[in-house]
Amino acid sequence: MARMDISPPPTAANSPLTPDDLIRMENQPATRDMPAEVLEALSRQVIYVSTTSGSDTAKLALQAADYGSSRLILPKDAYSGLPVRSTSFLTAKDLQAAENVSELPGYKPDWFPNVFHPRHSTAAIRPVIKSLKGNTIIPEVPFPPENRSNFFPSGYPWHCVGRLFIWNNASSPNPSSSGTAVLVGPRLILTASHMLPWGAASWKTLFVPGYFDGNPVVGAGAASWCSDYRGYQFEPDDQAFDMAILRLYDPLGGNIGWMGAKTYSSDWQDQPFWKLVGYPGDAALSGGQRPTIEQGIRVLDDDSDGDFLEIEHRADTSDGNSGGPLFAFWKDGPYVIATHGGYEYHSFPDYENHNVAAGGKGMVNLINWGRANWP
Repeated sequence: MARMDISPPPTAANSPLTPDDLIRMENQPATRDMPAEVLEALSRQVIYVSTTSGSDTAKLALQAADYGSSRLILPKDAYSGLPVRSTSFLTAKDLQAAENVSELPGYKPDWFPNVFHPRHSTAAIRPVIKSLKGNTIIPEVPFPPENRSNFFPSGYPWHCVGRLFIWNNASSPNPSSSGTAVLVGPRLILTASHMLPWGAASWKTLFVPGYFDGNPVVGAGAASWCSDYRGYQFEPDDQAFDMAILRLYDPLGGNIGWMGAKTYSSDWQDQPFWKLVGYPGDAALSGGQRPTIEQGIRVLDDDSDGDFLEIEHRADTSDGNSGGPLFAFWKDGPYVIATHGGYEYHSFPDYENHNVAAGGKGMVNLINWGRANWP
């Protein structure tokens, strides 16, 4: 009796790797040691000081303090961080100078491992709270099935996704909000446009790749303020345009890598190819302090508006997931197909009940413009 072949059919050349493909893949170790200059850049924390008036910060004074420490005396209008310098919307004319492509490659440095299977973690340990009846209180547990889980973002491409902190007022000590972004170029990140304070007089934003329990996993120096951002003019009811790119002051991608980007094809609909990574604020999922991942996501449908796609899915999301990459592995690496935006529901005339992400050729063109103009 002939032996039955139960192996899955081979993946088409232009399709992502399936879950069955990935389960057979072994993580690949780094092939060389990290260069000394990269190790120094990633391990050295840098603190920037700016002023609201643009005055000289040479008046900073470092004084000795008790217990063997020092204190830095700042001018009255000084604050930590670097402000955003320019913001604007792009048009089709702006993109004409950039080559019209359907995909852009990623980059993995040889000194980082190629990780197909990230290490899962539990949620951060929180104090046990008891009710008056002695029952354990667990804050904000979702009652529907929760498919997200925390993980440790070590290795490529997981440390390319990070937490994005946004200040609507650059001089404010605390951020106004936070979300998710992903490296897609040497000094370029992709996120959701609705998170950014378009038109604000003075603001700043900090990107921390591989953020885990308050720190970037690859080293204290692996964080950067953002200098500029570009996006498309969009209305709240046009989710397909909800994407933006931000230029980093520091070219982190050259040290830790970045993901590629592809134009989504409807040939991939209803297949469990996709992953979504983010930093949701749910207390039961570490409150944004540890990233979450959901895998085996299926795209239900895609609605087009020219070169832009509204990609519909039912992955679990909440505040803080905005800007997270919807992506998959191909044989030559990971590619982002969309950036997560929000939730859509209406019952008339067509029933809709799903989450949505912005993608399409417009996303790839936007990233291509950023790589060409912000080297």
